[in-house]
Amino acid sequence: MNQNPPSANEAPRLPIVAAPFVSMTRFAGAVGLAPITLRRFESRGWLKVTVMGGRKYITAADQVEFMRRMVAGEFTGTVQNPCANRQNVRKRV
Repeated sequence: MNQNPPSANEAPRLPIVAAPFVSMTRFAGAVGLAPITLRRFESRGWLKVTVMGGRKYITAADQVEFMRRMVAGEFTGTVQNPCANRQNVRKRV
């Protein structure tokens, strides 16, 4: 396998679980979610983060746990449309 070394400006890309701590932004990109989605998951208690130096990181164990729950479908659901609810209220009146 012929792999090019990372450039001086680019951080080496490790597999997600190989790094003991991964930033929320890097983890979001690796799992295909937006960083704001991970922040919402954290506020709901679905994702455990560690704060170091004012920045949020996800430990390797928490990465594995999150991926297990995500694959199991624990975070899937329907999105409520507030406009649809508003229209139903108007029809009832």
